[in-house]
Parts: sequence; structure tokens; C-alpha cells
Amino acid sequence: MKPKVILIIAILLGLITSGTVYFMMDNAQQKPVKKPQISVVIAKQDIQSRETIKESMVQIKKVPKEMMHPQAFKKISEVVGQPVLKKIIAGEQVLKPRILNKKQLSSELAFNLDDHQRAVTIAINEVIGVAGFLTPGDYVDIVGVFSNNSGDQTLSKTILQNIKVLAVAQDMVNDENQKPKVTKSITLAVDLDNAEKLILADAKGDIRLALRSVQNQSREVSSGVELDEMLGQKLGRDESTSEVTNRESKAKEPKPVEPKIVKKTSKQNSDKEVKGEKVEVIRGTEKSHVIVPPQ
Repeated sequence: MKPKVILIIAILLGLITSGTVYFMMDNAQQKPVKKPQISVVIAKQDIQSRETIKESMVQIKKVPKEMMHPQAFKKISEVVGQPVLKKIIAGEQVLKPRILNKKQLSSELAFNLDDHQRAVTIAINEVIGVAGFLTPGDYVDIVGVFSNNSGDQTLSKTILQNIKVLAVAQDMVNDENQKPKVTKSITLAVDLDNAEKLILADAKGDIRLALRSVQNQSREVSSGVELDEMLGQKLGRDESTSEVTNRESKAKEPKPVEPKIVKKTSKQNSDKEVKGEKVEVIRGTEKSHVIVPPQ
């Protein structure tokens, strides 16, 4: 075969090969392979730890199935309103381990407080802590005993009412099988004003906790009681009773009859054996005579 013919054949084969490759590549671009995609929740911004997720912070995005994390959320409603345990970076899938679950929420003190509340811990013993019968979720009244600077006056007063027990020691969960136990501290949920009162009462006086009934939601007004007043009321009642009894007994006693003495100025000449003056004495309705010797 002549070289010229071989060259022409080679050129033709090259053109055919190039055309085939071009055609296949063009087809590949026009018809991409479709891969299955899944909707996942993506963070639109950085979400800090302990921050509550809002709807404006997240969005839905479709990703290939193989790129979806097995712990990712698929619906925005599943994450809105949930507190974040660890920081979530913008563009990152929102994962279940980054969200506080119910069990974690119950053990996280800060998430068990209302917006206006503070947690205050006080030291207790068997007497203050109601013999160990207090459990998380109970409500108590705080009674303080105070003395003035000179120490001659003592006052007992209820300073706080219907206060929630958040934790006993470090236990925030009320176990159904929990037995009474004496601990060294108790944590209460109070607002700012009551927090100041509680801390001052704990520092300047002796406090006691009074356990409330679960049905009791009332608040009673109390002015407190002073030691002198408490002891003086009993003494005052005894004295007043004695005075009344004495007055009644005196009222019932007959009044003594004062003897009326009628003195006769004239001498009784008819009575010569006894010298003196004859005096008539009247006692009630009875009359008698007495001889009064002369002086």
C-alpha cells in the first residue's frame, strides 16, 4: 500500500475518533447524572452555645444523600425554640447532639429558671431542711429570726412565701423512689428583690424553711411576732383575768354596815347606879344602848 493512502486513512480515522469523543462529551454535559437529594436544616448564621434557635437563624437546603449527616434535622419546626448545647457555625447542618434534649434540660439549672428569676443557694442542716423531706419541685416559705443590735429584742417573721425548690444539693431531678436525706445546701428560684432579702436574712439572722402543701397557692399577710410580745400577751391575759375576778368577787361581797352612833347630850338621871352617858347604837335595823363613862 502506498504511503499516501495510509496517511489519508490515518487522517480519516483520527477525525472519526475526535468526532466521537466530542459527541460523547457534549451529551454528557447536556444530560448530567441525577443523584438523590435530601432536605436538611442548615444554620444561616453562627448560633452560640446556650442560645435559643429562632426561625430566622436556620433554613432548609437540599444536599446529596451521601452528604447528609445521619444526626441532621430535616424540618425547621424540629429545631425552632430549642436551646443550643454547643456552637453551630453558619452553613453547618444542625445536628441532634448540638441541641439540648429534655433530660439535659431538666439537669441544666439555667434552663429551669424563668426570665425574671435567679437561683440562690443557701446552707441548710436537718432542722432548716425539714428533716431531709425537701425534694426538687417543692414549694416552701422562708421564716427568719432576727435580733436587734443590742440583743434585747427578737423578732420572727415570714419574709418569703411560695418559693420553688430547684435543687437539693446538686440533685435537680425528683426521683419517685427517693428517700429523705439530709444535705448541706438547697437552691431556690427567686426574683431579684427576693434574692436580696433571702441573702440578707441568711447573713444576719437564722432562717427556717416551712414546706407548703401542693394544693396551697395562697399568700398570707403576717407582721411577725416579737419575743416580748409573745410572752407579754400571756402575762397580760393572766393579769387581766385576775383583776376581773377580784372585781367580781368584791362586787359580790356584802358591804359592811357602818354603825350609826347617836349621842345624847342629856345625862340619864334615872340610871343612878351607873354613872355616865347613855348612847343609842343602831346596827342595821337593830337598836341598842351603851353606857359611855365620863372622861
